[in-house]
Amino acid sequence: MANLGAGDVRQPFRVTFFEDRNGNNTFDAGTDNVLGSAMVTDPVVAEGRITVSANLSGYVLFTNNRIWAYADSGQVIDEADETNNLGVRLSEFIPLRASSIRS
Repeated sequence: MANLGAGDVRQPFRVTFFEDRNGNNTFDAGTDNVLGSAMVTDPVVAEGRITVSANLSGYVLFTNNRIWAYADSGQVIDEADETNNLGVRLSEFIPLRASSIRS
């Protein structure tokens, strides 16, 4: 994730990871499938980059569907441009080995 602004971000903010169920390339609470989230508590310097990780769980519509990340999903940061807070990657399906499944 990158801070494209001219100022440092010092307040904590949430990154929400979701599946875009209605395909409109944005986050719609109550419609899209939230798979997890992470709080970013360390400052993010102007023009700086950080890595955000979270444990995700849930079901997606199909294997290798796109998973979105929505930075500042709680909208706590005042920004000149609120339209650049989304990023997307393909999910990766990693099947469990039979030996790792317990009954």
